[in-house]
Amino acid sequence: MTETLSIVGAFVATAAWMMRTAMRHQNDIAGRFIRHLEQAIRDQQTENRLFRTAIRELTGAVRKNTKVIQRLTTQGENHEPERNPRRGEAEVPNQR
Repeated sequence: MTETLSIVGAFVATAAWMMRTAMRHQNDIAGRFIRHLEQAIRDQQTENRLFRTAIRELTGAVRKNTKVIQRLTTQGENHEPERNPRRGEAEVPNQR
């Protein structure tokens, strides 16, 4: 009877040790995964800040270019096109 109890006790102790070890490993894996996710979120936030800055700069540049284009088109509408006084002087006959 004592042999049976010692075998059962050893089995229970081994099972408890295995469960504890497995849970510790599972906890380590979960911790690494959470750290990975947190780092991925920080990296994404950094990229988002960079994109936000780039988009703001591009938006400002587009606004500036749009104003320049509008100004140039309104100037072009107000003035007659420039005529080239030398137009026709250097015409080359069609040589076919």
